[in-house]
Amino acid sequence: QRDLLVELDQILAQKEIIWFQKSRCKWLQMGDRNTRYFHGTSIVRRQRNKVVKLMNDNNEWVT
Repeated sequence: QRDLLVELDQILAQKEIIWFQKSRCKWLQMGDRNTRYFHGTSIVRRQRNKVVKLMNDNNEWVT
């Protein structure tokens, strides 16, 4: 059973790499055009990386 779990883990890791490579290929094929797809992905990335609030030294949230 342990061997099967190790094999499953390897297969899932390989699939993750394949999907990452496919997304990279799509970007390379379409280039850096301002298409709806790339505009949407950049908006999602910007929202995910946005800092909305921070905790100061007094353990208070600052916006």
